Amino acid sequence: MKSKRKKKLTIAMIRRQYDQYNRSFFRNSLPKAVTFLVVKRRDCLAETSEFVDAKTKAHLHFQIEFSRELWNLQSRRVAYTILLHEMVHLAAGLHNNHNKVFEANRKTFD
Repeated sequence: MKSKRKKKLTIAMIRRQYDQYNRSFFRNSLPKAVTFLVVKRRDCLAETSEFVDAKTKAHLHFQIEFSRELWNLQSRRVAYTILLHEMVHLAAGLHNNHNKVFEANRKTFD
């Protein structure tokens, strides 16, 4: 009898889940140009950033960073919940960091 081992959490899995959530919850309104990274950080489990051209201030892309601590848990459920939270940041606008606009968007998932 073969044992069923859970697949290791990968960036590709996060990308697929992002695309699925974008279709299902955000009607494909979130940006497609998003980079996902796992980084060593102690201040939070994840963070979303926008990169702009220094001269023109034109938008280049978004990046969602997951902490190594979160990644080492290897819990898809936790990672996907954090991913959804970061996607709410994108939907609300990164300048709406945990304010009323962000909370109104987040509450749709409670």
